[in-house]
Amino acid sequence: MIIVTGANGKLGRAVVEQLLDRVPAEQIGVSVRDPNQAQELQGRGVRVRRGDFDDAESLHRAFEGASQVLIVSAGIMGEAGIPHGIRQHQAAIDAAKQAGASQVLYTSHMGSSPTSPFAPMIHHAATEELLQASGMAFTSLRNGYYAASVLMLIG
Repeated sequence: MIIVTGANGKLGRAVVEQLLDRVPAEQIGVSVRDPNQAQELQGRGVRVRRGDFDDAESLHRAFEGASQVLIVSAGIMGEAGIPHGIRQHQAAIDAAKQAGASQVLYTSHMGSSPTSPFAPMIHHAATEELLQASGMAFTSLRNGYYAASVLMLIG
């Protein structure tokens, strides 16, 4: 089963829609904080379970039977959010490993670096290090810069 986190968000939902064009709905599971917002997916045959990066037990249940897990990175970025976001990602990685997933995909960034002056890149680099240390096969999906990111850089 392919598990997609954050399926109530824009990216997670778009991924699920693309998957539904390619694989049977019963091979797709979503991990969402609010299952009520994913009822439409459930009605289409997608397995919907509550999964919150701040609640490891919920992730274990949401990831049950996973062959692959897409971890959509937590929205908590910047210097204040780094420790919390990394703890969240560690919980998701641990749950994927416990579920027996053969691969984790992670939405990272092309500028991922522990020495980046752009705080979110430090966060992504730390998560990639956690994935490497997990021993699982993983793919970092390194998106490019968004226009909104430029505003953060130039103030």
